[in-house]
Amino acid sequence: MKQFVGKKLVITAMLLALAVVLSLPGATEFFHMPFGGGVTIASLVPIVIISLMYGSSYGVGIAMLFGAIQLYLGFNNASALTKNFQTYAIFILLDYIVAFGVIGLVELFRRSFRNYYVGVVVATVIVCILRLACHTASGILIWRSKSLYASLAYNATYMVPETLITCVVLALLLKPIRKISQGN
Repeated sequence: MKQFVGKKLVITAMLLALAVVLSLPGATEFFHMPFGGGVTIASLVPIVIISLMYGSSYGVGIAMLFGAIQLYLGFNNASALTKNFQTYAIFILLDYIVAFGVIGLVELFRRSFRNYYVGVVVATVIVCILRLACHTASGILIWRSKSLYASLAYNATYMVPETLITCVVLALLLKPIRKISQGN
């Protein structure tokens, strides 16, 4: 049993590290939005793989950890916030912890489909829409966006390409991912 746990932790650590490297601002982003958000080189793919391999409850925890790392790496975005605890708490939850945590739900949504491959791609779109909803809500509540549409448009500018890139890369990797995840 300990060997299995060790293997799971090593695989998780490697995939999480890969996700972080693929998300680094300036190094692997295609572009970065002025008030946060950007399009990366498939940084969500390793998080999706963790969820597919080990299930959604584990995937959500790791995705939330990834969100916390993203918070640490991008906390300079918080300089524009009013300086009170409630604002910071909502900002941290909506823009990082919950927004990234929903990515770990891929395996849960995938199970609704008979076809594994279609399920993974559709589930990825669903969790990215949930992440977009978190960022949009943050835009309204925290960033004082003028309207729902303005916040949605801003966040969709990077989330739509991010979702497409993630789905394309996953589609290319699904056969080996499925083979590996069945072996664990």
